[in-house]
Amino acid sequence: MAAVDTNVLIYSHDPRDTRKQTIALSILNSLKDGVLLWQVACEFVAASRKLEPFGLTQAQARHEIEALRRVWASLLPSWEAITSLQYFQNAIDEAGRLQMPEDYWRYLRLRVDRFEQQWLATKRNVAG
Repeated sequence: MAAVDTNVLIYSHDPRDTRKQTIALSILNSLKDGVLLWQVACEFVAASRKLEPFGLTQAQARHEIEALRRVWASLLPSWEAITSLQYFQNAIDEAGRLQMPEDYWRYLRLRVDRFEQQWLATKRNVAG
């Protein structure tokens, strides 16, 4: 299995540098057993805003993530705490709605921390 960096996804949609775009597309097309990291998916959706003037909409960026999720494995920050891919989709949707990209990682980290705290509290209540 191989994971790609956010920049590979961005370059594959950025027409400003055809050399980088060609290399990125070659990498993506050569992966037979790719892995989509949660962080990369969220970064791509947020960073793709910079490509809106070049034709990549937020809807298209989210569609690209959905397409990758169908053919690649998805890795989340904590399999034990995050038991549903719906949380993965919610995080991507929220990253796409943020107005200030520099704040989105802090926001997502707070969401994951809050979710994990709730999950651990529930686990303790059930066990106790």
